[in-house]
Amino acid sequence: MINFDQLVKHQGNYDLFQVIQMAIVSNYNNYPIHFHVEGLRGTGKTTIIRSAKQKLPYIERIKGCIYNCDPQRPHCPNHINLSREEITEIGTEKIPMPFLEISHSAKIGTVAGSIDLGKLTQVDKPEAALLPGIIPRAHRGIIFVDEINRLADTSPELVDVLLDVMGTKPGRIQIEESGLPTISMPVSVSVWAASNPDEDPGPLEEIRRQLADRFDYTIQMGRPKEISVILEMLNKNKWNKVSKSDNGFDHQELNKEYLEQLEKQCQQFSQVEFGLEMQKKLAKLYLDYDLESMRALEAIQIGGQIIAALKLKPAADYDDLKTVLPWSLRHRVDPLTLGKIINDFNQLEEYGQEEDKENSLRDKVNSLKTKKDQKNKHYKISWGWLDKSVFLATVINWFRKVLFKNSRISEQTAPNPAAKTSSNCGELDSKMNFINPLQIDLEEFPANALPLASLEGKLVSTAEELEAEAKNKIKHNGV
Repeated sequence: MINFDQLVKHQGNYDLFQVIQMAIVSNYNNYPIHFHVEGLRGTGKTTIIRSAKQKLPYIERIKGCIYNCDPQRPHCPNHINLSREEITEIGTEKIPMPFLEISHSAKIGTVAGSIDLGKLTQVDKPEAALLPGIIPRAHRGIIFVDEINRLADTSPELVDVLLDVMGTKPGRIQIEESGLPTISMPVSVSVWAASNPDEDPGPLEEIRRQLADRFDYTIQMGRPKEISVILEMLNKNKWNKVSKSDNGFDHQELNKEYLEQLEKQCQQFSQVEFGLEMQKKLAKLYLDYDLESMRALEAIQIGGQIIAALKLKPAADYDDLKTVLPWSLRHRVDPLTLGKIINDFNQLEEYGQEEDKENSLRDKVNSLKTKKDQKNKHYKISWGWLDKSVFLATVINWFRKVLFKNSRISEQTAPNPAAKTSSNCGELDSKMNFINPLQIDLEEFPANALPLASLEGKLVSTAEELEAEAKNKIKHNGV
């Protein structure tokens, strides 16, 4: 099998590589996602998916448990009732994350479970027991179904089992066999599937729409469209003889770096936030377009969080949602509706960005206002007493002007200016040169001005008139 790291990535298969990485991260965090890749035959769907087995991390299970029981959460009939001490006594072990396939020739017994013929035919101690099938043994791992559209057409009973497994997270599996008690247990598996919609019996959503809706994402696989990409693929195919010295990199070291990066992404996944505003926008799309399944919104939200975790970001944003939006809706709505939804979502994104800019600007204004208030507060604290002193000095200066004015008036009109000044304005402190404003008598404001027309006599005369009036006076007085 071709090494996963040697596979050539191009525009047509990039989405498949990305969704595989998403599925590994989410499954490692006990939240399995299911995806279905569609594409023409020979484009490399199956090759990429099977090669991804090399990139699966290790999981820890109770030692020897064929159901892959998590030591912290045992679920199988053999360990579910054991105490912590008993599990510790049994011990634990690490194994590669399970990767199993369901073929088209599989029966219900090999997929779900059947009688364990080995134990039944033991010579010394025969016993009737159940042998778990592919799905129970793939717990906490991957199940791959190739040509799933043909399986849905020819094996409806297997599809019914898959519906139970994929219906909830985690799903459930029920093992039934005549003469033995029925066993029902939770199972957490990530289902990966591939198909060619152009071949019989046709696209999966037209054969078993219920099963198609169980997949969180549907990926379109495209062909390479550049000569350089095709040449690179030909030089790295499984028939090309390449020596170890020509590989150009150390697979073991690359896998070590990959696992370290994967560990960081898995830890980040549990911390990624999804904002309430984006949830409201998803809810609006759901209502506006009358989407049939809530699984679509759940897939968009969890997909955005996984994409953010792959980038080691603290929160999902619109760019992350734009990646998974077509994957989540392609198999649930018609192409025309999908185009409208994507267009509306882009408009919501632009509106959200404008709103973010407004909020950012508002925050900056509030920040500047806060700084200004703090500065003013500091000014008031530092210079408050000086402000009061300036105010008092201004008031005193005004009263002094009033005092001096009254003093001049009194000197001109009163026979005893000193007494008048003392009675009207109070005493003058010679040391402080300060006059008590409370001892000053307020004067009455002057009467309102009258118009010139209402006054008696002529108030304005020309020079000639004044000269003639003077001559008359001289003549009249005999001067």
